[in-house]
Amino acid sequence: MARYLVLGDIHGDKRYLDILEAGRVFERLDGVLATGDIGGYGPDSFDCYRFLMNLKRKFEADGKIFKAVRGNHEDYLELKLQNPEIPLAGEGVSKPAEIGILLTIGQFFGEDVCRKVDGELALYGAKINSILKSDWQARLRSGNKDILNPGYSKKYTELPEVLSFIVNLPEEERIGRAKLMHSVRVKSGKERKLKYVMGEEQLKYMDAVSQHSKKRNFDRKRCLTPDQVFESGVFDDCDVLFLGHTHTSDVYRRDGKRIVMVNSPFRRDGGTGAPVLIYDGGLVCRKDLEYDFKETERKLREVNPKFLENQVELYRSVKREWQVKA
Repeated sequence: MARYLVLGDIHGDKRYLDILEAGRVFERLDGVLATGDIGGYGPDSFDCYRFLMNLKRKFEADGKIFKAVRGNHEDYLELKLQNPEIPLAGEGVSKPAEIGILLTIGQFFGEDVCRKVDGELALYGAKINSILKSDWQARLRSGNKDILNPGYSKKYTELPEVLSFIVNLPEEERIGRAKLMHSVRVKSGKERKLKYVMGEEQLKYMDAVSQHSKKRNFDRKRCLTPDQVFESGVFDDCDVLFLGHTHTSDVYRRDGKRIVMVNSPFRRDGGTGAPVLIYDGGLVCRKDLEYDFKETERKLREVNPKFLENQVELYRSVKREWQVKA
């Protein structure tokens, strides 16, 4: 029976991938499935994209399966590279997420393009436009990796390959009767916006997080309930739906169908290990590998402290309070 590793939101945490590799997790599998948000937030997004790109090549060369989908952070990255002068905050992106995208661009292009000015990351959009050809996205989608303007091919040798990997990530993939998505996209005007999928307990937890941070209550309009997903057309052609985006390990069941949330190394469930999810076409098995998060925290404190404070430490603190009350 085939066994697949299902990866959640990696968010530029290369140490997480290193732990899986050191544990020989990739060697024992028939395939790898990734639910998107490979980069963003974390300190090593470029390395994470490159790692999975090379893993895809190796698996496919060995006759194994590799499937990955795009998340909202892949959408943000492409949007910012295509329109470097437009602030992402105007697109409803949080400050930590915007910092994460700028970090990612800096890792891709170096300090010539993205550097700190008066303590804040600043992007030199004109530099990006001088490096990338204006139709770089269309070229990559058609398989043409000639996207660099003259004079830059030697400096950015890996850039076309990595950007091609990102640009060509689909919104969903299939493996047997299982479907892989970052989350469910709902049409809103001309756009299709990603929604969080959360059950009632998870929504209450998000309300507690918002109250703890002294913000207004969590906006439930950003979410779909499991019942809404089950009653949509998502399950017309699958029995199992793997989703990322929420950084949890929840499972929702109805009439023989399952929504399986795939966790992230930046966990919101109170766990401290490196999450591992194995799928064999029927059963879902989870375990945690030992993971000392201190080095990742140190890096985050240097490059994206708002994410560490608002997304890691805050959730951890609220989850501890819930566990004490329980």
